[in-house]
Amino acid sequence: MSWRVGTAAIAALSLVILPLSISSATADDTVPDTPSASPSASESGSPVATATPEPTDLPALDPSPSAAAPTATDPSEPATKTIIVTFDKAQSDPAEAAQAAVAKVADQVADARVTKVAPITDSMVAVTLDTTLTAAESAQVESQVSDAKGVRAADTARWFRPTMTNDIYYNYLWNVTNAGIYGTHAESAWPISTGANTVVGVIDTGITAHPDLTGSDTSVIGGNVIAGYDFISDPAFAGDGNGRDSDPTDTGDFYTDRLGQHTSSWHGTHVSGIIAALTGNGAGVAGVAPDAKVEPLRALGRGGGSETDVIAAILWGAGLPVKGLPTNSRPAQVLNLSLGNTDPSPCGGPMQSAIDDATAKGVIVVVAAGNSSAAARKYSPANCRNVISVGSTNSAGQLASYSNYGGPTELTISAPGDGILSTINRGSTTATYAGYSYMSGTSMAAPHVAAIAALLKSVEPTLLTSQVTEILRATAKAGCSKSACGSGIAQANTAVATLSSNIQSAETASTEPTGTFTITGTPRVGSTLSASAARSIVSAAYGYEWSRNGAPIASGPTLTLTAADANAVIQVRVTGKLAGYSWSSESSPTSAVGPGILSKSKSPTATGTFRAGKTVSASKGTWSPSPSSYSYRWLRNGKSISGATKSKYKLTSKDRGKKISVRVTVSKPGYTTTSATSSSHSVKR
Repeated sequence: MSWRVGTAAIAALSLVILPLSISSATADDTVPDTPSASPSASESGSPVATATPEPTDLPALDPSPSAAAPTATDPSEPATKTIIVTFDKAQSDPAEAAQAAVAKVADQVADARVTKVAPITDSMVAVTLDTTLTAAESAQVESQVSDAKGVRAADTARWFRPTMTNDIYYNYLWNVTNAGIYGTHAESAWPISTGANTVVGVIDTGITAHPDLTGSDTSVIGGNVIAGYDFISDPAFAGDGNGRDSDPTDTGDFYTDRLGQHTSSWHGTHVSGIIAALTGNGAGVAGVAPDAKVEPLRALGRGGGSETDVIAAILWGAGLPVKGLPTNSRPAQVLNLSLGNTDPSPCGGPMQSAIDDATAKGVIVVVAAGNSSAAARKYSPANCRNVISVGSTNSAGQLASYSNYGGPTELTISAPGDGILSTINRGSTTATYAGYSYMSGTSMAAPHVAAIAALLKSVEPTLLTSQVTEILRATAKAGCSKSACGSGIAQANTAVATLSSNIQSAETASTEPTGTFTITGTPRVGSTLSASAARSIVSAAYGYEWSRNGAPIASGPTLTLTAADANAVIQVRVTGKLAGYSWSSESSPTSAVGPGILSKSKSPTATGTFRAGKTVSASKGTWSPSPSSYSYRWLRNGKSISGATKSKYKLTSKDRGKKISVRVTVSKPGYTTTSATSSSHSVKR
């Protein structure tokens, strides 16, 4: 499967990575007299509505059907030939280990030979075959290789495309300034944060020279763009005549298929402009985080990009080692992935592993939700754990028609993505000179959120993904239904203001008296206690220390009581940390922990043939938690039968005409001993 970058509209985001749609202006047009990017009160203006015509100082944009992105069945899509092998632990020779794991299986299943082995890390290797694998063959190879000793997983490398659509409706900068009711209101955040001292890694088609982004007509590095890297390993898709190197220049992602030639999208340049286009220069557009730096991480080429290359870009962008590449000297604090797969699929193991490793380093990973008008949870990498997934909204605050959707548990948040003006190149295939154009799609929505994350990280560099997510959710603007747009529409101004306010609260909290946390739950063996905040600061990192009779016993926000806690008193001390401030609070002690209760979910039973001379048996019943011991007492007409204290009982002549039952008594240390009696059975005369 594959990921593509596209140049026009798609209604589906697949495991093909495509740049979102562009509809570029003519080569000699520019955007004169654009509003100043500085956050002054005079820049307001009216909200942009759906019916608003394009501004007269921009050329008409041509959403030509010929620019449509290829579907997942296009013959131009690279065939599946690569298997990503992940080992349980680092290998001394990962290439040799991976080849050994794949070669024999590939030969037996598909008569395929290994042509290339490329380690990604010491425990992850891409193995490329000389033969295209069918879906059935891929599944069989994955299964058999995964069963090999030392192999944790084997996954077919998919092909990614940037998410795209060519719907063009709205005027420029409604998404950034205060003019748009349902924009991000980024200009109101700038007095507090402009994203200074942050780096946003843009995993995309690369970058082109642009005066409003790189500060130059000829150089791809400069202005708000720092040195990045080209991760495209296959020269045929790179279009620059070589494989991986230190030059992230976008040479054009044009390609030809059965529909004809598809023009270049300059998708990475457009996405980068949304994040950090230069401001205050009297021309062009403004980025949401105008002082952040963009690190172009080129992983998408002609027709898209391989999952292998995207994974390498994630790891390298986060400052993690990638086999055969130099160490990234300026790791990103935020990674933007405006890309996805056009076929529904779960998040692959290698992709999840790379994201987990990046987030473990404190890197925020922001991903476009996809443009399939479907549930976001079905599409990778938006459905991976530890990402901030972003849907697209229009200037009226509605979910864009193409955008994938979901409630807060499926889609993190939404952001402006429909009719977004940003930086591009004018060339139809290879680069010519700089310009501006509209694009629409979740690929445009994601960089708004990545830029807001940069604004937040600029204020507090230690923020983790969970904390940034919490702030975004808490400050989202209502408008689009939460059943479709996650937690709402991302707001730069309120997100930054909330974090700033929290830092001030942290100063106050550092001198507050104890007692702001309490313990909830019943102090009884087997029950769970929780530390409950009377006053909690959004985005703060909290630590918990539970104690028994004053001695520390556990950490974490909850504590499940055991037999060792019986008759003891429990307390919790909570420590909060944010922006260099720390404070702590100790709860009042609980009352003495009482014994637990053994709960019966199924009563004991007595089974067998109830006739003198026959042996009947007792079942224990079902209890929670599991008792540590059981005892039995057989009953005749409700009274104890002398000596009948085992799980089996042989009926005698005394039992004829009587009713027989069994009482089971259960016990467990720290719990109250409990009994239950089975239903009775009449013994035949």
